[in-house]
Amino acid sequence: MKRAFIAAGLVGGLVLACSGGEEPNQPPPAPVGGNTSQAGGGSGGATATAGSGGGGMAGGGTAGTGGAVGGTAGTGGSACAMDCAASGQVCEMASATCICPPFNPDHCPAAALCTDFVEDHDHCGNCETACAATSACNTGMCTPEPTDVHDTGTTDCERLNLVLSGTDIYFVNVGAGSVSSVPVAGGAATSLATGLTDAGAFTLDDTNIYVATGMTLSRIPIGGGTAEVVVTETAPIFDVAVQDDVLYYAVGTSVKSVDATADDGTGTVVGTPESSGEPQSVTVDGDNVFWGAVVAYNVEADSIATDAVVKLGASQGNLLTGHRALYTDGTHVYWVNGSTVERRVYDGTMAQENQTISIDSEMITAYVINATHVYLAAGGKIEKAALGEDALPLARGQGVVGSMVLDATNVYWSTDDCKIRKTAL
Repeated sequence: MKRAFIAAGLVGGLVLACSGGEEPNQPPPAPVGGNTSQAGGGSGGATATAGSGGGGMAGGGTAGTGGAVGGTAGTGGSACAMDCAASGQVCEMASATCICPPFNPDHCPAAALCTDFVEDHDHCGNCETACAATSACNTGMCTPEPTDVHDTGTTDCERLNLVLSGTDIYFVNVGAGSVSSVPVAGGAATSLATGLTDAGAFTLDDTNIYVATGMTLSRIPIGGGTAEVVVTETAPIFDVAVQDDVLYYAVGTSVKSVDATADDGTGTVVGTPESSGEPQSVTVDGDNVFWGAVVAYNVEADSIATDAVVKLGASQGNLLTGHRALYTDGTHVYWVNGSTVERRVYDGTMAQENQTISIDSEMITAYVINATHVYLAAGGKIEKAALGEDALPLARGQGVVGSMVLDATNVYWSTDDCKIRKTAL
């Protein structure tokens, strides 16, 4: 992440040094060498330590040779500034030398450039190393380029939503209205269902895939087959989760549940957002169901048994919603608000915690977590952060990433050119 915290005093010092003028409201420095004249003063100024700075500035007139020599050789900033500009550096006042600023401490003379070898993709670790187009400079080393797991062969998928199970990635092609699977090692995809109008968010268990298809939830055998309607609603279904053969889904102004084996059944309200919120993401863990609601832009929890709503994240104006927008780890629920990944304990007794901020504070479009890290996509970059730490890049040039999953060795994501890619954790 670019270190943009520049000390005001340091920057001021550098600018003044390059200006060549004396500091305002300060008397001229005392002459050095005894006989130096304020007016430029003859040979005495030239003889007495002409390069000492004081002689240069005090003797900087045109009346005598000593003043001219002193002005050139001392700290008179104009010569320093010209030299620094040519090298891409700045003038440091105290020593009258050209340096690189702290936020770009490394110098590449051939390029006349100050940079940071830790994070510069074109000068990674040294002046000569440029990372490949999809590789990123991470702590001074170029990361491996991502590899393709699957290419759908089209660019009009709208979005690929991903869920990982075992050694397979299951994905909904929103534009095509289809469900398929592909091994994490890569290869040809297996078509599991087609003709799913308005297919979007989905989840799965050991036996079935459950897909939100407009105002219905559809069930498909995990090995593929005909889609069957589980429940029909009068408003679009935005997200769905499953636990113990019960589906929980976000629809209208409620979170509802329905038996996963139902045939066009009826949903039961299990949670109602506060402040007229409209839930558009949902997850469930044990006795609690969680949702992220637009309009109010809150993250809330509800005990399934007691119907007691707890507000966990209030007024999250850039709340990410939809497929896999919420995660839980048994203690905390996680969500994205703009460029940050946040979390809070289920019962709301602890303060909301910022887990990471994307590089350059760019909007996060997808993320996934494990026990120790957050993996996220922002500004076409894939990033990694230890919980509570700054993000570091894993890859770049990935376009708009729509969905992410991970296993013990790799993180996988879908791109807006309808591919599934991966890189090592």
